[in-house]
Amino acid sequence: MLSNRAGESFIGKREQATQRRVAQIDQEINEAKKKITALESEKAVLQSACMHVFVANYYFKRCCICEKIEVLYY
Repeated sequence: MLSNRAGESFIGKREQATQRRVAQIDQEINEAKKKITALESEKAVLQSACMHVFVANYYFKRCCICEKIEVLYY
């Protein structure tokens, strides 16, 4: 928060509310990123244990069970 030498705030209540909301949004984004990371890790574990049944085309194959995709064409 900005202030002058007398300690008075240059930022009004509306701006302070905006700062709090932005901080809250940042926190929610970070929590969502952590959740996504955990879900991706769980997905990788499940896919590594899967007995894959692939359906393929010219470019990739996809497992019908776990949705794992492997690229066939570079």
